[in-house]
Amino acid sequence: MRSWKIWVLIISIPSLLMVFQNCGRSFESKGGSVGFSFCKLQTGQQSPFVSSKVRVQKKFFSAQAKLSQQATPLSVVVNVACLQNPNNSSLFLDQEIVLSGPQLSMKKAAVTVSFPSPPSIEDLESGLDENPCLLGIAENSEVQQSQSFSASAVNDPQATQQAHLNFVGHDESQSLQSAITEKVVVAFVDSGVDYDHPDLSSRMWRDANGNHGYNYIALNNSPLDDDGHGTHVAGIVAAIENNSYGVAGLTGGYIEIMAVKVLDSNGAGTSQNVFNGIQYAIRNGADIINLSVEAQGQNPLMEDAISDAIAAGIVVTAATGNQNSEITSNNLYAPAYIGPSLGGVISVASVDTINAGLSLFSNYSTTYAELSAPGAENSANTNGGLLSTSLGGGWTRIRGTSQATPIVTSAAALLVGYLKTRGVQYTPTGIENFIKSDGSMTNSALAPYVSGGNIVHLGFLARNLEAYFSAPENQSDDTFTGDETTGNACVIN
Repeated sequence: MRSWKIWVLIISIPSLLMVFQNCGRSFESKGGSVGFSFCKLQTGQQSPFVSSKVRVQKKFFSAQAKLSQQATPLSVVVNVACLQNPNNSSLFLDQEIVLSGPQLSMKKAAVTVSFPSPPSIEDLESGLDENPCLLGIAENSEVQQSQSFSASAVNDPQATQQAHLNFVGHDESQSLQSAITEKVVVAFVDSGVDYDHPDLSSRMWRDANGNHGYNYIALNNSPLDDDGHGTHVAGIVAAIENNSYGVAGLTGGYIEIMAVKVLDSNGAGTSQNVFNGIQYAIRNGADIINLSVEAQGQNPLMEDAISDAIAAGIVVTAATGNQNSEITSNNLYAPAYIGPSLGGVISVASVDTINAGLSLFSNYSTTYAELSAPGAENSANTNGGLLSTSLGGGWTRIRGTSQATPIVTSAAALLVGYLKTRGVQYTPTGIENFIKSDGSMTNSALAPYVSGGNIVHLGFLARNLEAYFSAPENQSDDTFTGDETTGNACVIN
């Protein structure tokens, strides 16, 4: 399949910023000829991202601008029900739009398109206008797992070797966790999960047909991990504790693991896979989505899908990445950069358990890194990663922001599970707010790298949550906004 990338000629403007009509964002130029993500017109109640029609201010571009033959693939986002209507065309610029697998039951899906000859920007705009079922178009950029460190074998795994358990107050959270009776479904949009692993198998989610999720690489119902990344990440949250076997997760029997495979055996995938994987999690009732993945730059497909997840009441956790770089408006990493502008998305940096300092590999930002968690015991040590589950029923150590993210996922799961058990309504923004204000400890030395210098702490979260609901005025609450601070603080001196 041929793929194309949009190249445009920028007319000189003082700030070198391309501002598109009604999109609420500006996209920065990167040289004389610029590859860009289309801006989408905001109309009505639609998403501010790819769920609306493309409108580009042509005055910034050459009238002859074409798609380059050195393309990144393009993805068209479609209204599924509309496209399935036999009265509507399934063509986009004479190319057939074909849906498959779980896409047929989703509200919208992303589909790769290719063209026999490069269309102009005007052709793309008119093609979208001609078909009411087409919601938008964006580049299908590459995505990778958010860790690039080799795993190390462990011969004698046990919970006493998991330093992160004590660091985040796992024991202190046990009494509250044992009170949770409602299930919490966590979707790991990743490389899949080894769902036969003895430390994970009984915690796997199942759909009506007994499937544990979906595989967007092979396009089948078997999201079995062939890379190991998703299995390691899932084990940090959900490995069965107190079963005289292996390692312990940070949650409990209320957790169900939904495996959504969007990365291949090399830990690589595409934004389109992630988009569809998030839509799958939404459609199938996930409570939390863990995104231990990264892609550099603006990513409209992820923006749109995550916006849909938040609108559906799902909390999203996102790794900041492992380039040891500052994330800025000129150096974005998806999906982490989406967090500060969209409540309920928590972007996570990594700290070491050995000193509560920023891990040597972790990306950082006082704006885009909203919270931190242990992603290593000692990031200077190649064997200093977190101990968790691996392929074939084993255990291994891996370090990265991928490993920090599921610790924040565990905090969100504890809070969501407790609120569901009490029959209390909540929003993703409320979950994020309470975790940051009442479920974290502060390290002042971390403040230049992570917003507020905050590190998630499950014990502190459980203590403050119990304190809040112990107050007589709160015991009958049926809503939870996340602004209910207890006034208790935990500071690392």
